[in-house]
Amino acid sequence: MLRSISKIVGGTASAQLIALLAMPFISRLYLPADYGLFGVIVAITMVFAIISSFQLHQAIVLPKVKSHAIGLFQLACLGVMAGGALTAIFAYSYWYIFHNDMETLDMLQMSLLTGLAVAAVGIGQAGQGLAVREKAFGRIGIAAMIRASVVIAIQITLGLSGSGAIGLLAGYVAGEVAALFYLFKFALPAGSFKPQMQWKRLRVLVGRYKDFVSFGTAQEAMNSASQGLPVMLLAAYFGPTVAGYYAFALKILMAPVNMLAGAVRQVLSVRFAEAQSSPAILRHDFRRITIALAVPSILGALLIMPFTPDLFSMLFGIEWSESGEYGVWLLLWCVFGIFNVPATLIFRILRRQNVSLMINALLLVTRVAVLIVGGIFFLPIETVFAFSMAGIAWNMVIIGVASGYVRHERGGLK
Repeated sequence: MLRSISKIVGGTASAQLIALLAMPFISRLYLPADYGLFGVIVAITMVFAIISSFQLHQAIVLPKVKSHAIGLFQLACLGVMAGGALTAIFAYSYWYIFHNDMETLDMLQMSLLTGLAVAAVGIGQAGQGLAVREKAFGRIGIAAMIRASVVIAIQITLGLSGSGAIGLLAGYVAGEVAALFYLFKFALPAGSFKPQMQWKRLRVLVGRYKDFVSFGTAQEAMNSASQGLPVMLLAAYFGPTVAGYYAFALKILMAPVNMLAGAVRQVLSVRFAEAQSSPAILRHDFRRITIALAVPSILGALLIMPFTPDLFSMLFGIEWSESGEYGVWLLLWCVFGIFNVPATLIFRILRRQNVSLMINALLLVTRVAVLIVGGIFFLPIETVFAFSMAGIAWNMVIIGVASGYVRHERGGLK
């Protein structure tokens, strides 16, 4: 398992290093308000990508029959392509109605890029699901490097011309498309796009994995929405500049977190799926891996927290010092994204998506309440602090509930 994780981490670490090294340049080409608007668009993109894919890409590793996995891949791709088209129409309508002071060309560009982002992100997730099934972990790491390189190149190029949020979005989309083409060429099984299954059998597959379609989609959509809500609500209550400070801090801090969490999730999804008939092995792996991830993550965060504002100011410019203040509290919450991965996978493997959905619904309600109350009564930094503490508390609940399910699992998994 460690070897598989190292393959992904090697590529994604290089990708994150490329991105982080470029941030001191990018932070001087774009305003905090640009990041605020870009953060809102990305948040909307992720929610639409999750809904339109029906989360079928997460089920790709489970079927024993390869043709069934390819069928799930095809369904996910069809869903996100339709979702991308609908998103572009929705986005244009939104800009036209609520931001009619924008140039028509800008509205059209933003709308098309948003729709393309939904399709690219969704198809990329489906392709990565097949790559994980084939255990092509090295290819996934290389795809991450390609994505980061293209994103940085486009964002710096367009930033030099003063493109604003459109430049950030264009780089984001270009990176997803570049990584997608690489996975198509090297990681996906031959014939993935050929009509290997009839529509009737595809409908049967949807029924077989309906818990991913229903509970999984709702859960991930709510989780993504709760991740993106701070940017949207901070922009609504305090303005796009404050939202930009938050979005920038989160981007910097989540880079290493997403790198390790993504690698662990991809490898553990295969390992846990293979342990479906052995609850004892699953219990052992869950406890050992959770502890092994938690201890260094928390200690590292506590060591870095006091120096975060000075580091932001030194690396990204004095105008980003307030972003570093937000990062002090965001860092502690972010590291939970690493060691709660085994717990989130346990809900999926044990088919407890209904419980996970309920927890995420409560988490979403809590986050909305904290942000609204903070927006009305508190300062931005106080609101971010309260938001981070709420996230920490609910992540502890998720880990605790998953631990209880693993501890009481006696027979074969459902």
